[in-house]
Amino acid sequence: MSHSMNQNWDAIVIGSGIGGLTTAAALTRLGRRVLVLEKHYVAGGLTHEFSRNGYSWDVGVHYVGAMHPKSPVGKVLSQLMNSPPDFAPMPQVYDRLHLPDDFKFAVRHPKQAFFDDLAERFPSEVTGLNDYRRAIKKATKTASMLFVSRTLPVLVATVLRWFKKNAIKRWVGRTTAEVIADYIRDPKLIAVLTAQWGDYGSAPESSSFAMHALVVSSYWDGAYYPVGGAAKIAPAFINTIELAGGQVRTKAGVAAIRVENGCVAGVTLESGEYIDSKLVISGIGARETITHLLPIALHSQPWAQQILKLKPNMAHLCLYLGWRLEEGKTPEELGASASNYWWFEDWDVSDALWTDPFEQATPPSMFISFPSLKDPAHTSFRHTAEVIAWTDWNLVATWAESDYSARDPDYAALKDAM
Repeated sequence: MSHSMNQNWDAIVIGSGIGGLTTAAALTRLGRRVLVLEKHYVAGGLTHEFSRNGYSWDVGVHYVGAMHPKSPVGKVLSQLMNSPPDFAPMPQVYDRLHLPDDFKFAVRHPKQAFFDDLAERFPSEVTGLNDYRRAIKKATKTASMLFVSRTLPVLVATVLRWFKKNAIKRWVGRTTAEVIADYIRDPKLIAVLTAQWGDYGSAPESSSFAMHALVVSSYWDGAYYPVGGAAKIAPAFINTIELAGGQVRTKAGVAAIRVENGCVAGVTLESGEYIDSKLVISGIGARETITHLLPIALHSQPWAQQILKLKPNMAHLCLYLGWRLEEGKTPEELGASASNYWWFEDWDVSDALWTDPFEQATPPSMFISFPSLKDPAHTSFRHTAEVIAWTDWNLVATWAESDYSARDPDYAALKDAM
């Protein structure tokens, strides 16, 4: 094993996803020299793109909310990036819901238009909708307070959370399904209000209502897509980091976080290289950090045990499609648009996992996105689509340690079925 030639890193960030890059850029703005280590050969995590035969697809950025320059998120990006990418507004109807019995609902901004449409379709639920709207506002305010409390001295934060304990319990400590049931009775309206739960990855019966509120309300002032595609995001962060003397290294998988005398000492790469730093930040996920990077002796710590009790979230399958327009044809003539499409086979939108493609010919739900139609910089006649279905990791866990180019016939059969 050899030590890295450069021992002057103020911080090491593991993982170059949006969390890792944001953290690294923030530390850079505070005058730190930061090293970002990425296992993949492309930086950016779920913000990167890949291409095949002249077609390009996103792997995770389908749309984002609250990205206009004057929004809090827009202001943060302008502070963390020397040249932030532009974000183009999506159409007023940014999501289209397709539910059983040929029920369709167009989700549009601003929020008044959204609630006017709901009131027109569900006139008997107007009072409940007004209460739901107020609950969203209270939940986002409570969640924001919790985020702010993380920046305060421990004693001050503890006192603040004690004063707000009832609000925290009501909006953060209860599930989306529980809170909405307080106000809404019509199961069809409940399905419409919760249909976008795939955006935050946890079904209404298990997600915190505060998370639901933060995500769905972020689109009430419009949904946005990065001009030029999601691949424009990571380079803007990397520019900030590297101009200040930092570095983003790809193909640099971390094998372990080194701990000496009870303190972090740096990391060991899969190549055997040692890199020293007294500050190491992992952006690969709390559970994964403990199980894959920390010494086993630390697994028994109370905080580690608490994290290890977290259950894995759902997985997803994605079909990447490339399509070419015939001369004179438009995407709209083919039924495609810059909106996202959510399809459900059942009014219970939480029952969405496609667990056995051999037995279930149709996935219970699908999300369909046309990234090339959202991007005003896209001028080619080659267009792309992404079709996502949610599933359980166990469907593919058998092949977790296999090489993608050498999997057995059973894997090919599963892909054919899907």
